[in-house]
Amino acid sequence: MLIWQRRTKTDDQPIDVDQPIDDLEQVINHLKSFVNPLRTLLTIRKAPPLRNFNYWPDKALLLLNDTAEKYTLLLLNDIAEKYANGVFDNSTAQYFLPEGQIRELITEASIRKAAPKLPDDIIKWILKDSHKLFAITLKSLQSNTTLLLPALERFRDIGFSDSCMPITTGPLANDEDDETPTSDTDTWERAFDSEVWGRQHLISFYQDQWIFFAPVFRSSQGEYDFSAEHILPVIWKHDVSHEGGFAAVHKVEMHEAHQKIGPKSGGERPNVVKEAVEQLYGLSGALVKLHDFKVEPIPSSPESITHLVTVQEPDSERDIIIVQEPHEEGGSVTVQKPGDEETGGIRHGDLKPENILRFIENETDNDSDLCTLKIADMGLAKRHILATRERNGATTTIYASRQYEPPERDKAEPLSRLYDVWSMGCIILDYIIWILYGNDELKRFNKEIQNRSQIPRYFHIPEGDGTDKAEATISPDVQHWMEFIRTRDPECRKESAIKDLLDLVETKLLVPSKSMGPGRATALGLREELDKILAKIKNGNHDYVLTATNLDIIEKDDQWYLPIDNVFARRPKVMSLIKSLTPNVSLAELCNRCRHLSFWTADFKLVEDKASKLKLRKVEDKASKLKLKEKCQFCQMLWGICQNNGVDENATLVFWRDKSALKMEGRAPVLSLFRDGGRTSFVMLMLLLRLKLDSIQIGLPKLPVLTDSPVNRPKELFELIRLWLQDCDENHPGCRGTSTTRLPTRLIHVGKSNADKIFLYETTKEDQRQYQEDGSDKYSYVALSHRWGDPKKCNHFVTLPGTVLDDFKKEIPLSGDSGLPPTFQHAIEVTRCLGKEYLWIDSICILQGPDGDFKTEAKRMEDVFSSAYCVIAASRAEDQRDGFLKPREDRKFLKFETSAGNPFYVCEPIDDFKRDVLDGPLNKRGWVLQERALARRTIYFTKVQMYFECGEGVRCETLSKIRQTQAEFLGDPNFPQKIKSKTRGIKIRDFTGLYKQYSRLDLSWPGDRPLAIQGLERRLGSAYDAQVRFGVFDDGPDKGFFHRSLLWQRGDKPMAPIPWQKDRLIHVPTWSWMGLTGVIDYLNLDGNHFDWEKDDIHPPWTGKGQNVQPDVVDLEATVRRFDLGSPRNPQSSIAYDMQVGDGPSKGECVIVARKKGGGAAQKNHYILVVSATGKTAITGEAIYQRIGVGHTPSSCILWDQPMTPARIS
Repeated sequence: MLIWQRRTKTDDQPIDVDQPIDDLEQVINHLKSFVNPLRTLLTIRKAPPLRNFNYWPDKALLLLNDTAEKYTLLLLNDIAEKYANGVFDNSTAQYFLPEGQIRELITEASIRKAAPKLPDDIIKWILKDSHKLFAITLKSLQSNTTLLLPALERFRDIGFSDSCMPITTGPLANDEDDETPTSDTDTWERAFDSEVWGRQHLISFYQDQWIFFAPVFRSSQGEYDFSAEHILPVIWKHDVSHEGGFAAVHKVEMHEAHQKIGPKSGGERPNVVKEAVEQLYGLSGALVKLHDFKVEPIPSSPESITHLVTVQEPDSERDIIIVQEPHEEGGSVTVQKPGDEETGGIRHGDLKPENILRFIENETDNDSDLCTLKIADMGLAKRHILATRERNGATTTIYASRQYEPPERDKAEPLSRLYDVWSMGCIILDYIIWILYGNDELKRFNKEIQNRSQIPRYFHIPEGDGTDKAEATISPDVQHWMEFIRTRDPECRKESAIKDLLDLVETKLLVPSKSMGPGRATALGLREELDKILAKIKNGNHDYVLTATNLDIIEKDDQWYLPIDNVFARRPKVMSLIKSLTPNVSLAELCNRCRHLSFWTADFKLVEDKASKLKLRKVEDKASKLKLKEKCQFCQMLWGICQNNGVDENATLVFWRDKSALKMEGRAPVLSLFRDGGRTSFVMLMLLLRLKLDSIQIGLPKLPVLTDSPVNRPKELFELIRLWLQDCDENHPGCRGTSTTRLPTRLIHVGKSNADKIFLYETTKEDQRQYQEDGSDKYSYVALSHRWGDPKKCNHFVTLPGTVLDDFKKEIPLSGDSGLPPTFQHAIEVTRCLGKEYLWIDSICILQGPDGDFKTEAKRMEDVFSSAYCVIAASRAEDQRDGFLKPREDRKFLKFETSAGNPFYVCEPIDDFKRDVLDGPLNKRGWVLQERALARRTIYFTKVQMYFECGEGVRCETLSKIRQTQAEFLGDPNFPQKIKSKTRGIKIRDFTGLYKQYSRLDLSWPGDRPLAIQGLERRLGSAYDAQVRFGVFDDGPDKGFFHRSLLWQRGDKPMAPIPWQKDRLIHVPTWSWMGLTGVIDYLNLDGNHFDWEKDDIHPPWTGKGQNVQPDVVDLEATVRRFDLGSPRNPQSSIAYDMQVGDGPSKGECVIVARKKGGGAAQKNHYILVVSATGKTAITGEAIYQRIGVGHTPSSCILWDQPMTPARIS
């Protein structure tokens, strides 16, 4: 058999399948070359690929001179690279630019390069609201910059901008008839000067505009009127199709940037807790009716041997006559007593979300998220007149949904109506996870609780002795989720409906057996518990209903994913690296059982009935089958896992494979699986596919050995870093970043080799010009993120103004008492190995001391880290003198072989980015949060291994890849672009979460608190379309970010004022937490059931009292008095910033938000507590300071007393 690879005509050569093939992808591509033409004839074809956009390849562009034409083509090239392929209409190419991308591409820098002759006022107009119009015009005029200016001036003068587009009628629509011109015809005549726009230009403009105006679908709009030319932003969900005899079905989805499916009002997620409890209460009532029928025996004649029983169905006047034979042992039928679960009745038998239907019964239901829920599908319902205890044998019901079945379903015994109660417990737990974390996390929950048959189950029955005596318990994964919610979610740290629902599920619904506590509740018991929760809600307790997680959606952030990603590992240079690093070791010495384990099978499971047996098993000789003295190495490895995890010696153990990991019941991965991906024949590769070995990660069981000596450093370590960066450069366009405004003021010149002199280089204006205009790579640099360390333990190596600066500009000493410390020396070593000649280190490149330029340079951190070629993070170095290229502990691993002779490795799991990096000492430093977020890609050197983070996730030195949703927010290479398309609630969650995290980090000098996050705030302001300073967002008087960010509160401990230096150039207002030390949280708000205050408080930059002076950031506000009463009103809660406890019950406040609905006296108000400090010198206006925050009912605010116009400074 021969496989022909497609080549040029002069290079057609056969490939012999018996020869080794390096790459599985190569084999698949060979097969596709035969299959695809045939498939095209048999199936509905997919949308055509993107057609030629007539933009030039990057290499061709580099040949052009540095002209506006070059940068115009570069810009158009960048835009075209962002196009997505719409697949709604298969007949034509439907490419479109995803929403939000244009603002990343059309920047002041890119405009000035492409059109250097445009005046400032035109550029300002473009950047305000005409990004798309500029791009379309540039493309349509075919880079004719002479025509560009008059065209744009005409647009600006008549008020034509992005909001006026698209133009739905073509420019030639009225050429051939005398119909009345449309409004679009008028637009063509007014906006497009015939002296500028030729016929072909107009046609091009009309056709090109649709690429930029794919519709955005919003929850606030139900109907859309599209032109035939509109490109719907529908894309392939994945390339897999399901094929039948006549066609193929492909999954598609709406591009995420074109979905603005957010909350109904105010932008926040609606509060559905109250509605949900009401609906659950109604469902429990229906269940009670179902379980507790009215049953009356009909007297029968003595001659009759049957009993006739009348059963009245729920909500029905119809009686059903059921014929019930007497017991086999004699006796009569037990008459049901309502509320008694031990008597007969109807069991639904298949309660699950799919069988609970949502009805809109009247117009008011449209305002409800849940409307009316009803139990449906009685197909598996069972009516039993006999009590469960009186029925013999197992149930005859089959085919129920396995996920919501109780443990007793797996036993050969009758089933009671408590079956339904367990199912309701599962449903309520699903609901709790959904409301707290969203649908994606609910999907993850269902995936995590799958058993080895890939069925989600809420219980676990340990492997027993083959009988049904083993007692069921709650699944360890379900326990883990419930424990997480109970102990770590803010909603359960106080009395709340969610907490009570979770307690109900844990203690009375998901009860596996009668021996556990008081046993499972009845349907009536469920209804009574829900009635108690509903009563608390109706009592008007503000904090009881869901609050924090409506706005600040908490993600279950302790889960990291290790997807199989062998694309990078299969690259030829990476395969060569793997070959050089794969250890030449013998196969593991195993017992007879372990020798026959098939790790690669999809249903692999290893059961050990008693953990202590692991430490006793001996190696068995293959030939003689005699047991040797040595113990089985794999059993010893498993025994070590048991000891590390505190497993009882008598416990039954179950291990199974999940992708490239071995898991033990109730615990994270306990072992990692790797294969070496070595060369193999075509036939063997097909076998690997069949055995699903391709679902095991290609990786390194043993990492390069680091030594203290630079001479003996493994070259493979630096080769892997270069391959990571090369892969990112070539395949991750989102990680390339944008051109910066300037180079750092100073860089350390490190040269190319150890022979080169190291000195401090101050960049010049010409350097800046080359870097900005020419895109010169000459000054490409690496930045270092490190810990300075305790100055009492080691002297900091710094640059001081004067003599030290002058000396360093000549040469920085590398060795000796005054030489560079090890951490910096290691950074230089890595920089040279990456082929870069410049390095940026804060303590050297920023002048330190009272006469230094730290205050100026600190404002430029955004440019420094975002423009660096990459960032080196010295995660393991305690201080400057510790270093990070140091020996590491070897991990344990064992070598196995498949039945076909392919080697693979079972290894100690070490891929833990959270432990090694996020929870490491470096990331506890305040400045590092900004450094990580602003860096495009970072290489972390930890005590375990290296990690590489870019916009596509985190790669490990082992070659594994790990991802986590919340971590990717800060890992965004163009932070925070990924958040732009998210809902308002997600945006609030992310910025409040960011500030809470930042407030918990350390700063050597507390006064750096407003400075160490300035770069992030500028980025957030751009993404959120708001002014952001001091942790407060100003997006206008009524949009919500401003008010939400004001409602911060201290953590468990009181805060304290930062002792500012006298020469500080920054004034932090009292309404910001950045002027205080200590951690913060945010007030809990009641969903979207509140209105932001528009009259009593105004934003500092966009409000009616906006500040003219740049350093003055006062809030204009109306101050009112309050009195919480004695004793205090129980519905009030005030947290004072600098004290713990109740504090004064009387004082003054500023209203920030008011709760909707309810009685006027009890309507809750969210307030800032303030105190007077003086008056302004010129106007005599009252000046106040913030001292706390909280909420109180309207009755506690003294509306009849005079209010005070004031400034909160």
